[in-house]
Amino acid sequence: MAKLEACDGCVDLDRERFEFHIAVVHLDGSWSFPSSLDEADGSDGALPPRRWSFPSAVRRLAELDLDVIVPHMFCVEGMTRFRSLVDLLDIPLLGNHDHTIWLATDKAITKQILHANGIQVPQGELLQKFHCEWPTMKVPVVVKPCNEDNSRGISLVKHEEDLKFAIDHAFSFDSRVVVEEYIAGREVRAGVIEEDGGLTVLPKVEYFLKDIRTAAHKLQTDSSGNLLNKAIVAAKQDGDRQCPADLSDVLHQRIDAMVTKAHHVLKCRHYSLYDIRIDENEQPFILEVSPALSLAAQDSKLFSTPRSVRNGHIKLKLQ
Repeated sequence: MAKLEACDGCVDLDRERFEFHIAVVHLDGSWSFPSSLDEADGSDGALPPRRWSFPSAVRRLAELDLDVIVPHMFCVEGMTRFRSLVDLLDIPLLGNHDHTIWLATDKAITKQILHANGIQVPQGELLQKFHCEWPTMKVPVVVKPCNEDNSRGISLVKHEEDLKFAIDHAFSFDSRVVVEEYIAGREVRAGVIEEDGGLTVLPKVEYFLKDIRTAAHKLQTDSSGNLLNKAIVAAKQDGDRQCPADLSDVLHQRIDAMVTKAHHVLKCRHYSLYDIRIDENEQPFILEVSPALSLAAQDSKLFSTPRSVRNGHIKLKLQ
């Protein structure tokens, strides 16, 4: 019987054919192997599961004889160090290697790599705390921390007098900040998966925005800034997105060619996800790359589109 490590919050898990295990890494470095996520956080009222030291947890992983591990840790260590650990243990891992994620989560490096390979990205500059803290670019610009997710610390600056506040705000999240040109227009998300020896571009999602996607579009918080339960679902508003996106054939082709090339250039594996801005001339620009996929409802729906309803996808032979 195949064994997987996966989030049991996914309602579509086939527990008749597969056996699932959960491994939790705690903030103090210890591990636990709860039977459910409710047991892991104590919400079921039962005693917390046994804590394992790191060496004992590694031995436990080996004893489980896992067929594949599905990672759900989205901190820097979870996306790099622990993926490296899985590779060292010779356990198959779903998703991208740690070296791909390390590069793709650095917005400045991602921009440089894509641009060097002829893939359109917004023009931008890298600011560094105590070294270069002011851009030469003129507004309107988008200011964002170099290594941050869910649009935390991002600002759209349309007036010069607001630029310093936006830069200081971004520096409060990271010592490196990207300032890039604002591409007015539409915004879509495109996912790429590897299947049948080729690449498939999945149906695209269009977000209907006034200007840019901010943290408020992605995570709902209370008045104190703390995340609400089901923060991702709570942030979604009716009518704020459409899938599949209503794009022209030319635009579909441009985006398909762009994201499949980016998948190769960044050495992605199994899947990759791209946020794209489209200007008034139907020219697409990659804003960011997401090489670490969550099984949150909003992400998993995009990647679990049945073949029978896929629309406008392409397949390219893997090299």
